[in-house]
Amino acid sequence: MVTRKQILKQINCKHLDLFKGDGYWYFVYDGFGPGEVLPKYDTRSVYTMYLNDMTLAQWVEEGRALVKDCE
Repeated sequence: MVTRKQILKQINCKHLDLFKGDGYWYFVYDGFGPGEVLPKYDTRSVYTMYLNDMTLAQWVEEGRALVKDCE
């Protein structure tokens, strides 16, 4: 069983969080990237209703992609 806590622990980024929307999930990046003066804010939606619709590795890949885009 995949949990939100497992996903975020694997990604290991203090600026990233994961929230449940209405029928989907979304990552939120809110923080300073390396060398930035202003904070960066971005989101990435994952269109699946349940965390277990994807593997832990798939969730981590999605989250890390957002972190990479922001940092």
